[in-house]
Amino acid sequence: VQAINKIDGEFDETDRDNFEAFASQAAIAIENSRLFNSVKYEKSKLGTLLEMIDECIIVTDNCGKVKMNNKNTLKYFGIEDLKGLDIKEVFSVFKFDRNLEDIFSSKTKTSFLIERDSPKKLVLRVSFIPKVFEYEMEAEEEFIWIFNDVTQEFIEAKISREFLSLISHKIKTPLTSILGFSQILKENFNIDDEKFNKSIDSIILAGFKLNDIVDKMLDYSSIENKLVSDLNITEFKISDLLSLIVEKFRKKYPEVNFEKEIIDDFSLKADMRLLERAFSEIISNSIKFNSKNNKKIIITSKLDCKKRIVLFWDNGDGIPYEDIEKVFDKFYQVEAYFTGQTEGIGLGLSIVKKICQLHGYEIKLKSKLSHYTLISIHLDPHN
Repeated sequence: VQAINKIDGEFDETDRDNFEAFASQAAIAIENSRLFNSVKYEKSKLGTLLEMIDECIIVTDNCGKVKMNNKNTLKYFGIEDLKGLDIKEVFSVFKFDRNLEDIFSSKTKTSFLIERDSPKKLVLRVSFIPKVFEYEMEAEEEFIWIFNDVTQEFIEAKISREFLSLISHKIKTPLTSILGFSQILKENFNIDDEKFNKSIDSIILAGFKLNDIVDKMLDYSSIENKLVSDLNITEFKISDLLSLIVEKFRKKYPEVNFEKEIIDDFSLKADMRLLERAFSEIISNSIKFNSKNNKKIIITSKLDCKKRIVLFWDNGDGIPYEDIEKVFDKFYQVEAYFTGQTEGIGLGLSIVKKICQLHGYEIKLKSKLSHYTLISIHLDPHN
């Protein structure tokens, strides 16, 4: 800023102060302009990124009113601009078995599926993310909804489940005949031939093993197709459930050392039969994948910061670190090199995972090779 040719007299201190103030304001204006352009650039970049990604993104306030969305809402919901609409209106043509009010009140990150049958089949996986943003020195809570089209994945999974169930039923019929007639041959024909008797025993043993596998596949198909609305919810004490399970396993495996520690006995509202199945699968795995002579399993119930948890600890062979995230996938089994076991088809922990998902429970696993495995079930729904 330059001043020349003052009309009246010489420049003095007052002139200097005035021009310093003017220069300061000009500098502030220039800096504001730079900041404004920077914000415009970042906003443009963010907008471009939002439009480039395949997912549909909606941002709502904490009451569910839409504040912004990207253009993929046109593809999924038939409307390009949802601003001002209630998220419930967006979901109105979709089916899902979650209560939106529960999702809002929980304010925890979760995901769920929504489904629409017409005008064409559409299945979306919704990721719900609550976030607090700082705005003009105030904290404002907003909800981010991310939608992924998983229609094809959903259809393929359904076909896979139906195929698994169909094949299992098809195998069951001839298998019943094989087992039945093999036992008739063994019990009613007194043939004094060692080779013949060993062969019959081998057929019967293999038949029962195959029958167990088929039953497991049928059971998995049944549980995999269940919805939250299918659960038979009752209230019970966790000590009653754990006592029932431990007693059953003590009778079946007297050589295994079972310890039950009820540090906290709390009530639970859940499908008791399914939860018993999940806990039994965990214990069965703990026994199966333990090559030690002195097998030990400790089952604990406790409260951690008022959160209900059941823990399953065993002194078994452990799980390699790289397999910990995979053991709950269906048909996945840890290499026999680590476990020394090849039995089963890798559905036990998949059943556990599905039952936990139906209840909204979280399952965690820690393990150290040749030392222990610890599975914790967090029984307070996180959705």
